[in-house]
Amino acid sequence: MYAYLRGKVANKTPHYIVIDVGGVGYKVFTSQRVMSELPLEQETTVYTYLNVREDDLSIYGFGEPETLSLFELLLTVSGIGPKLALGIVNAATTSVIYQAILSDDITVLTKIPGVGKKTAQRLVLELKEKIKSLSPDVSDGVVVDFVPGSDDSVQTQTLAALISLGYRSEEAQGAIRFALQKAPEKASRVDDLLRETLKFLASSTR
Repeated sequence: MYAYLRGKVANKTPHYIVIDVGGVGYKVFTSQRVMSELPLEQETTVYTYLNVREDDLSIYGFGEPETLSLFELLLTVSGIGPKLALGIVNAATTSVIYQAILSDDITVLTKIPGVGKKTAQRLVLELKEKIKSLSPDVSDGVVVDFVPGSDDSVQTQTLAALISLGYRSEEAQGAIRFALQKAPEKASRVDDLLRETLKFLASSTR
């Protein structure tokens, strides 16, 4: 029903924002990541999904169309509703989640709050082929640019850990590539690679 909403952020609460569109305030549930990027009283655009139930109409909003697409894809998985889907897209970038599903990386998925082993297995089982069938321009954007020949699973878990620490995906991926080039022997263990990457990130901010 609503593809997007464009207006001023009139209010922010722990769970939703209110967007004033032409004098009408829309209550939009969104992630903490999106909230932190939306200043009050400034015009913004959020891409929206309208969840319809017998007793409720709820709008969920996202900062970019790719995240909305992932959210809608997650809702096709049995047992995943809007609240859990929102929690998943808040936990990591779209590329990290897609990559974890494509590589059967249950470990990364179970680090997301609310996702246990069985839910992670359902995500892989029900979404892997759907992700593979995405149009080329979309699927090209979900493959994380890692160092060829290295352990993709270790890199994916390291990337997820860095993002959970507040680093941007592009910044974290660049640091991982540098760490692997400097210390390729760290490629087989997540804790070793994470430690080496954090050393590089710390030195680059001095």
